[in-house]
Amino acid sequence: MPKTVQTCPSCDLPHVTKWAGASCLPCWKKDREYDLSKADLAFIEMQEAYVTASQGAKSGPSRASENHLKVQVKLLQQKVADRERTIATLRSEAAVLRRSSSGAQTFDQVLIRTLLTLCHPDKHYNSETATEATKKLLAMRKKK
Repeated sequence: MPKTVQTCPSCDLPHVTKWAGASCLPCWKKDREYDLSKADLAFIEMQEAYVTASQGAKSGPSRASENHLKVQVKLLQQKVADRERTIATLRSEAAVLRRSSSGAQTFDQVLIRTLLTLCHPDKHYNSETATEATKKLLAMRKKK
C-alpha cells in the first residue's frame, strides 16, 4: 500500500502514512503517555507550518504575501536543516551510549573484594544464589 498524506484524527494535522485513519506519531505517543522527543515537537511544528502555508496558497497569494511565503520557506528550510543536524547528533550520541553500555561492566579489585564479603555463602546459609555469585566474582578477580 503506497504512502499518502492523511489527516490525523486526533490533531487534524497532516502526516504521511500508508494506513487510513492512523494517528500521527506524536498523537500516537500522547495516547500511550510516552514522552515526546525533540524530533516529535519539531514534527508538530512543521505540520502546523505546512497547514499555514497550504492555507495561504489556497487563498491565492498576492505579490507581497508571495515574498513573505518565500521568506517563510527559507526559514523553514533552515529549521529543517537544524533539526536534521540535531537528529544526526542525537543518533551518534545514542550509538555511543549503546556501544558503551553493551560491554560488560568492569569492577576494580576493591569493589570485587567488597562484593565478595557481602555475598559470601557463609553469610547466607550456603544458599545456591550466594555460591553462584561468589564463583562469578572470584572468576572476575582472577581475570584481572
